[in-house]
Amino acid sequence: MKRFILMLQFTTRLPIPIQLDIKEEDFGKGTVFFPLVGLIIGVISFGLFYFFDFIGSRLLAVLMLILGEIIVTGGLHYDGLGDTFDALYSGKTREGMLEVMKDSRLGTHGVLAIILNILLKIALYASIRGRLMCVIICVPMFSRLMIVYGGAFSKPARKQGLGNLFISYITIKEAVIATILALIPSFYFLKWVSFFFVMLSFAVSLGVASFFKNKIGGMTGDTFGALNEIGQIIMLFGFLIYYNLF
Repeated sequence: MKRFILMLQFTTRLPIPIQLDIKEEDFGKGTVFFPLVGLIIGVISFGLFYFFDFIGSRLLAVLMLILGEIIVTGGLHYDGLGDTFDALYSGKTREGMLEVMKDSRLGTHGVLAIILNILLKIALYASIRGRLMCVIICVPMFSRLMIVYGGAFSKPARKQGLGNLFISYITIKEAVIATILALIPSFYFLKWVSFFFVMLSFAVSLGVASFFKNKIGGMTGDTFGALNEIGQIIMLFGFLIYYNLF
């Protein structure tokens, strides 16, 4: 329970006024609860979507669910997405790209990546003709499961940093537990199709981790944020195909 609360405090802005006695390993080991954090974010997002869809329009509802997620998380993963794309398009060496990621300033490519990400989410949520409740709740679960996979099957790009803090303590055991915690609620919504999306999450994580290993030598805190956002877009495309074509 301590690690679950820690993950909520660390990755969201939800008011949880509890003082925890934590160790360094609690951050990495606590990632098993990332899918449950995603579940809570998804439920809050769906509540906003349902309310504004009822009183307004589908477009307004989609905008509010995205805004709600940003408010709940404090834009944590968007920050990582922006820093990552600034680094990738900087034209610098591995060391140079890592320095760009550490820079708190946001560049043109980072801004464009964030804007495109939000526009794609709006278009995809508005285009899916299936049960949007399932999509809105499950997408943040699967994208955070990807972070656990990314940590379990990659290495840190830096000797110190947030990415190192997570990767050092995420093992296959954490990945298996996180998978189970993601499958239990997603199976309720998606039945056997949930296994397909878990496999898709795993494949995307390995692909992104391999890409960053070649580019910068491994994963960082920023690339984990980028993985979450890229993962959500890929999940939404998956749901679009599933609900609109089958």
